[in-house]
Amino acid sequence: ITIESGSEICAMNKSLEVLNQHKMAYSRNSHIAGFTPIKEGFVLAVETKEDKERKYTSELHIYDNNLVKKGEHSLAESGTYFPTEVISHDNQIIIAGYNLAGSIFDSKTIEGLFVRTLNMDGTEKSTNKFSWDLLKKTLKNSADGDFVFNGKISVLVEEIIPTEDGYTIVCESYSNNSGKTAAEFVLGSDDNRVVAVYDFVVFDTDKNGSLTNVRIFKKDAMNI
Repeated sequence: ITIESGSEICAMNKSLEVLNQHKMAYSRNSHIAGFTPIKEGFVLAVETKEDKERKYTSELHIYDNNLVKKGEHSLAESGTYFPTEVISHDNQIIIAGYNLAGSIFDSKTIEGLFVRTLNMDGTEKSTNKFSWDLLKKTLKNSADGDFVFNGKISVLVEEIIPTEDGYTIVCESYSNNSGKTAAEFVLGSDDNRVVAVYDFVVFDTDKNGSLTNVRIFKKDAMNI
């Protein structure tokens, strides 16, 4: 018999002695999907998925280094945001990834990429969404843009790098034939999947997250 379930985070010293611990109780359909250390503490991605009721929620929970919760931020609104990279910079949190027009259950394609900045308590500062058409228009080489931003190729954000002018966001393009929605593919399942990985896509923003440039860097096929 399960009396209690959930997740626990422990802070330890170098000798692995527990200095502090924090327990979190979640529903049976919820789990921690990501853990990102930041200099101020860490950010947890918490997902709840109920297939039968077709309900999905995604939240970021922000903690300081003493395991004290500082704030939350919802990523499932009129659409659904899936950040694949989270950093802190200049007393704010920057997240980037892709967005869906609807839920993970009915969105077969990715609408584009997004960049969002948050205060350290999880409140939103700014959000910028970049459709595939906008990225293709900004890209100087239209032939490359037609290939990458054709609706069949997805772009996965891998790194956010602060610059003097704003942020450089490094992505990798890929496609899959899993038969799942794009969101379900990233969330993961036990199904077999075939993924084709293509070139790096880098886009630059200003400090408010507005798009300023898009570049493609070629690399060898099958080299992730």
